[in-house]
Amino acid sequence: MRMLMTIYFFLPAGFANMAPVLVQRWVPWLAIPLDGGMTFHGKRLLGDHKTLRGLVCGIALALAIAYLQSLHPFPSLEVVNYEQWVLLGFLQGGGALVGDLIKSFFKRRIGIAPGQSWRPFDQIDFILGAIAATAIAFPIPLDIMTTALVLGFFLHVLTNHLGYWLHLRKMPW
Repeated sequence: MRMLMTIYFFLPAGFANMAPVLVQRWVPWLAIPLDGGMTFHGKRLLGDHKTLRGLVCGIALALAIAYLQSLHPFPSLEVVNYEQWVLLGFLQGGGALVGDLIKSFFKRRIGIAPGQSWRPFDQIDFILGAIAATAIAFPIPLDIMTTALVLGFFLHVLTNHLGYWLHLRKMPW
């Protein structure tokens, strides 16, 4: 039951994390690199693939998922009260994407190219970000956080491979 509760709780973060790949062909006018081409010690801060489109669409999708969760409650799966779905969706979506941005910043610093695998950080960055941001306003039980990190790693690998097989991703990681 804890696994289902964890998955249900982190659905907004998971969808926010997938959004940039899902919408990469939509709203081309928002395909603006978040770092504006800026560098730090001669290396791009984030790279061209971290865009305003991904950030906006990711947060929007997280808000939509949190809203749906508030409309159709499953009391046995709820970790928090979904009456504050806007705050929950924003924190989970924004936190997931900021976690990914922080990881990308460090990947660039150590010379790992965009799209190149950096395990386990590529798989848990969005979960760590979602936990950190969401915990600002919502108490998260330790077992839910731990389950999210372990389960999130494996689900991330699975969904990335699925995205690769569906030709939504260039690499299976």
